[in-house]
Amino acid sequence: MEETSRCKMSGFMAQLRQHDSVGAMALEFCVLTAARSVEVLGASWDEVSPKEKIWIVPPERMKAAREHRIPLSPRAMAILRSLRAAKAGLFIFSGQKQDQPLSSIAMAMQLRRVGGPRLALILPGLGNGGDRLSA
Repeated sequence: MEETSRCKMSGFMAQLRQHDSVGAMALEFCVLTAARSVEVLGASWDEVSPKEKIWIVPPERMKAAREHRIPLSPRAMAILRSLRAAKAGLFIFSGQKQDQPLSSIAMAMQLRRVGGPRLALILPGLGNGGDRLSA
């Protein structure tokens, strides 16, 4: 990644952390884990091992149909801890309806608020509204 992109990404992450919405936390978690948004939004508490600091996405939720083990950074773990305190159901990133995940549109809207359309250049797949967000 070139220096300009690193600076933009650093600035984006700093701005994102100023928001405490579930959409902002989902977007940050998506970036930190380099996971597809559909995997992040469908993440459930039983997929996370806090002790091992790992998120295990089962094969049925993966595009390649293979289990994916994602190590969690200290910041990703902090996001999970803050959401665990307000645990609202099965999904880590809960939507407004009981036992429903957050909508991909919430992440797309957060991206527009914080990064704008230019950020699509350094966050492929996230900058084009909701159409590629869950692709």
